Amino acid sequence: MKRAFLKFLKWALLFDLVALVIAQIAKQLIPEIGDENSDVFQVVTMTGGRNWVSKAEALRSGTVITGMGGMEMDLTHAELDSAGAHLKLVTVMGGAEIRVPRDWNVELKGWAFMGGHANAARKHEVPEDAPHLIIEGSTVMGGVAVTSAKETSRL
Repeated sequence: MKRAFLKFLKWALLFDLVALVIAQIAKQLIPEIGDENSDVFQVVTMTGGRNWVSKAEALRSGTVITGMGGMEMDLTHAELDSAGAHLKLVTVMGGAEIRVPRDWNVELKGWAFMGGHANAARKHEVPEDAPHLIIEGSTVMGGVAVTSAKETSRL
């Protein structure tokens, strides 16, 4: 029994080390685009957590890539483009929480393997002409959660 546990532990540590190296290589190969004021951005988080507060004046699109870590994204200070916006999330062994204003129409779609997606922002009734955000999530061993802000005041 002890021998089997030590063998398992050895392989688990080796797997973690390989995953960590791959994550660091991916971080170097995948560029970040824009900043918190940009209407188009790409954010990459590997082996850790990150908070992102968008202050875009006409947010059109964004990409969030996480590996072995997570992202908390606050969009409550952003304004969407008049045509709406599209957010693409790719999470591997991690996840993302997206906080949106209560008056946005948010659609969450995509797939998850050994994980899941939840859109709590859909609990609130919003007019059909409300700003529209489409979030497309691709998740392996993680999750995506969309929540509404408690209030929509812009600071």
